[in-house]
Amino acid sequence: MISKTSYLPHKQRLRKQTPFHTASHQNELLSWWADIMGNTPIGAAVIDLDNRAIRSLNPAFAAMHGLSVEALNNQSLVEVLAPESYRQTFYAIRQAALQGYVAFNNLHQRNDGSYFDVHADMTVSTHHKHTLLYRVTPIAPDHKPSHFKQDPASLLEVLENVEDTVMVTDLKGDIVYVNPFFEKTSGYSADEVFGKNPRLLKSDYQGPGFYKSLWDTLLAGDTWRGSLINRRKDGAIYQEAATIFPVHDSQGQVLNYAAIKRDVTDHVQQESEMEAISTLSTALRIAYSRDQMFPVVLGQIMSLMKVRAACLAMSDPVTGGISIDQTTGDLNFDDSLYASIIQDFSADIVKSGQLFYTGEIGGQATAMPGNLRPHNSLVLAGMPLIAQEETLGVLWVARNHEITQNEFRLLSLLANIVAIAISRDKLHHQTLRFAKALSEAYEETIEGWARALEIRDKETEGHARRVADLTLELSRQLGLTDGDLINIRRGALLHDIGKMAIPDNVLLKPGPLNEDEWKIMRRHPSIAKELLSPIAELKPALDIPYYHHEKYDGSGYPQGLKQNDIPLAARIFSVVDVWDALCSDRPYRNAWPEESVKTYIHEQAGKAFDPHVVDVFLHIIQDRPHELLTQPASIAA
Repeated sequence: MISKTSYLPHKQRLRKQTPFHTASHQNELLSWWADIMGNTPIGAAVIDLDNRAIRSLNPAFAAMHGLSVEALNNQSLVEVLAPESYRQTFYAIRQAALQGYVAFNNLHQRNDGSYFDVHADMTVSTHHKHTLLYRVTPIAPDHKPSHFKQDPASLLEVLENVEDTVMVTDLKGDIVYVNPFFEKTSGYSADEVFGKNPRLLKSDYQGPGFYKSLWDTLLAGDTWRGSLINRRKDGAIYQEAATIFPVHDSQGQVLNYAAIKRDVTDHVQQESEMEAISTLSTALRIAYSRDQMFPVVLGQIMSLMKVRAACLAMSDPVTGGISIDQTTGDLNFDDSLYASIIQDFSADIVKSGQLFYTGEIGGQATAMPGNLRPHNSLVLAGMPLIAQEETLGVLWVARNHEITQNEFRLLSLLANIVAIAISRDKLHHQTLRFAKALSEAYEETIEGWARALEIRDKETEGHARRVADLTLELSRQLGLTDGDLINIRRGALLHDIGKMAIPDNVLLKPGPLNEDEWKIMRRHPSIAKELLSPIAELKPALDIPYYHHEKYDGSGYPQGLKQNDIPLAARIFSVVDVWDALCSDRPYRNAWPEESVKTYIHEQAGKAFDPHVVDVFLHIIQDRPHELLTQPASIAA
């Protein structure tokens, strides 16, 4: 909004330069303003602060509520408000009275009872302190009526306060009126543009054919609606959504041409950025490694930024050197000249974290070393790839014309996405390496515990590894998955970990155990559970250490479980454990003949063992002597 001090002189200039502001031309003035207000999609109404009555309004305000201007004029504002928005609206009126201006979102009601959301603002009148201008923009503007009757002063009040550009030209195309918001949008004051042609705003982004089509529409007496790409006084490019139309007098003759324009630069830029972000993010989701990621990144950036070439120069975290990892486009970044330049300046960018550009950004010249311009038309931009406060490398783009501030903002957003993706890939591989190292450490620790148990229990050397390998083979035959096999192997290696707490006089007794000694010995599965449960990584491996002495008929320990209540891993392992134990020499007995062991296991099917597990097990070992079972199945075969 403009200040009071600048507002009055502006209106004085308007009266001097607009040929309709004389007593003899009041009807023409009314028609002139009526045409302008009749074409704006923004609803405007003058509200009485004392009783909240609508004192005047434009047709857009009436139409969006499904009513006529006459029907709403002098009615209470509550006639167009949803009941739940009364309190908010009255509060906004009080705030506007105190502050002069307030903006908010509101809920209105149509004549048919339906509701619709609007963006609203209120401005206290500079002429009548007891009135305010209430403007609303619906999310879905309704059809605009053509009828309008209103006081010229109220119409001028609306145009002077509206936050959209309003411009009027004479039939030659010279500007005769601009509203105050024009200066905020274009950077030009009213004095600078009066009597001049609007082409001073042209940016050359739209060719002669575009403007011919526009004028063909106007000269045919129709309204033109579209998008204009213009240049502000400071040289910045901006985009406007425009409605341009002929202004008629009371007899229908064309007096002027008027344009109502809204600056949509930020909106268009945000939409472009969101589309680019979505496009690049979607593309990166299907890239699972750097080798897949980098071509996708550069291909998307080539398309989104409309550049000739692009490359990724990555920093080696160990040596600090720069390597050109990926290139695309019609420039050979692997050429010795370009490679040397890119590597040298990439090192500086990685060190400083600052972008590099061989042109100007926002009118400010950046560094422009001669050796970076083998061709005068080529501009290069290097954007640091920063994630987790680490500069991972540089994204370079090259093209033949300037990169605008908005494009740099987009490039920065794309670089951030790329940096995060690279960092995520780096962290993923670090996590995999850490997980592998941790898993290997677990396995080595578990195998160490198993060897220590064998030494103390005077088991045959290699018992734990043999039963683990054969249990895995039997588990695969029974359809268990790789995830299950990891815990089965660990459980098999640690199946007797609970015996660490059994006293030597019981564990190492050469003869039979008495009843009290058996009570102590049968505690080792429970001890195993106590030892392993607190270790999160080993808790899933508890099935074998805790349940491998359960029996299929329910006569085992420690829980006395039967049949399928016993975990499958424990049912599998119990068969393998008995096979290996009976086939091996022990200090208190010699090994059984293998055929005797097979017979015993077959007889125990349905008693100690799961019959199905026994059948599969006997099939596996039928042609493989016990000593070959110490090797993996692929070797034993």
